[in-house]
Amino acid sequence: MFERNKKSTNTFEESNLALPSRTSPLSSAPNELDGCSTNSATFIPTNSGTDWQAKTDRRTLFGAVTSRDSVPYPKEYVDTDSRQPLNIQNPAYTSDEREEDQEIASLKQQIRAHKQNTLISSRNAVQKLKEIEESAANTMKMLGEQSSSIASVDRSLDLAKAHSDTASAQANELRQINRSMFAIHIKNPFNKSSQERNELEALQKDRAAHVEERNDIRQYEYSSKQRLDKAQRIAGRISEGTSSSRRSKVDRHIYQFEADEEDDALEDGYEQNIDFMSDSLGRLKNSALTMKEEVELQNERLDKINRKVEPLTERVATTTHKLNSIR
Repeated sequence: MFERNKKSTNTFEESNLALPSRTSPLSSAPNELDGCSTNSATFIPTNSGTDWQAKTDRRTLFGAVTSRDSVPYPKEYVDTDSRQPLNIQNPAYTSDEREEDQEIASLKQQIRAHKQNTLISSRNAVQKLKEIEESAANTMKMLGEQSSSIASVDRSLDLAKAHSDTASAQANELRQINRSMFAIHIKNPFNKSSQERNELEALQKDRAAHVEERNDIRQYEYSSKQRLDKAQRIAGRISEGTSSSRRSKVDRHIYQFEADEEDDALEDGYEQNIDFMSDSLGRLKNSALTMKEEVELQNERLDKINRKVEPLTERVATTTHKLNSIR
């Protein structure tokens, strides 16, 4: 075995005579090649330490230096002319790129935060509009009940007027019956038929006025109910109608920085809220106009009732005075 190692060493030395000699700074340091024998073409395993010079000479021959071209870098970070990484050739370039990336990341965060705040604000607006719509519905319900109450009051006043007329006529008759026995009253037989005819006409006229008044009250009550029901039907149609404010995906992507699933969900969220707000404002407008009309008609009816109350009060007071004057 010693002879084989010696022969290998001699072979390497003979082949190395033609090569220029270089002194390597690593010639005195052992490495992982210890225990191997080599020549210019092959490595021969050996357990002898006599091949150390051959191994160091081989490292000296190849320089024992790794080429920079063998270092793996992405193509976009390597200069095609110098074959050097860009961060070595131009450190300021990567610094600018890094700042730009940071600005872009910050802008993305700001856009996302703004969209999330917009979604939260739209949700709060939707909640407030729901509360307002509920309040408007309760107000319309109260207006309907108030219209029924006004109609009932008007009907009661009409009935009170009829009773007041009857009481006044009976008070006049009682006053005639209760007068002194010495007061002689003789009816004209020639005027009897005309008096009866006048009394009948007055009775029919009064009855027709009462019927007309009752019909007017019923018409008012019916119209009020129809107006409120119509407003509710219109509000229902607005709720069921599809809104046309939705943007297509192509139009939406124009205003999106990064159109991912999360961003699409945010867009869908506040677009739905905007559609609801639009429909809700339409319903509230319709309810407001209906309530305005209803309140105006109720005020007109209350003015009419007030005009009825004053004559009725005077008539009742007159009848009371007649009854008190009878002794």
